[in-house]
Amino acid sequence: MSTIIETFDLHKYYYMKNWVVKALRGINLKVNEGEYLSIWVHLARGKPLSST
Repeated sequence: MSTIIETFDLHKYYYMKNWVVKALRGINLKVNEGEYLSIWVHLARGKPLSST
């Protein structure tokens, strides 16, 4: 199977007024063709969001 999504050492920072939120710290991900990926995030409003 071929790889359709791949990332190595992914980082994501959110810069606020006086501090930094380190949302992702060195994420490695590989998704091959035919595999399923589900992502669950929690929004600041308190309502969860699911994406499949």
